[in-house]
Order: sequence, then structure tokens, then C-alpha cells
Amino acid sequence: MATGEVEHPLAIHCGPATTVAEALELLRGSGVDCLVVVESGRMVGVVTEHELTHRRSGAGLGPADSIALVLTRDAVYLRPERNP
Repeated sequence: MATGEVEHPLAIHCGPATTVAEALELLRGSGVDCLVVVESGRMVGVVTEHELTHRRSGAGLGPADSIALVLTRDAVYLRPERNP
């Protein structure tokens, strides 16, 4: 299976300074369950709706807090294959 076969056609991204409330709004409005977190043009992590709703409550985070506090860093990702 090639990476292009599992690649989602819609990747929503935001920065690490995005608030929990803003990230949840992006997720719920786009129909995806994961945001790619990008800083200076490079992926620095991912954050899921589950992390924002469940880990947030356990960590005592509020809607105005940064997603940088709960995002998963050092995520492994694949680049789509490029056909010559």
C-alpha cells in the first residue's frame, strides 16, 4: 500500500499558540479529528479532538489555553510517494 492510498485529502493545520477553543472549532467545522500543528513551516506535532476534550479536563486546561500544552510532539508521518 502506498502512502497516497491512505492519505486524507484534507489536512487542517494550525500553530502551537492556537487555543483549545479555536482548535475544537476547527476540528468540528472541518469534519476531521486531527489537526497538524505547524510552526515556521515545519510540522511540530498533532492534536486530536480526544486529546483536547479528555486530556484537557485531566490537566485542568481551559478553552483559552494553548494546544501546545497537550499536543503530541515527534509524531511519525509519511510523505506521499512522488511518481516521476
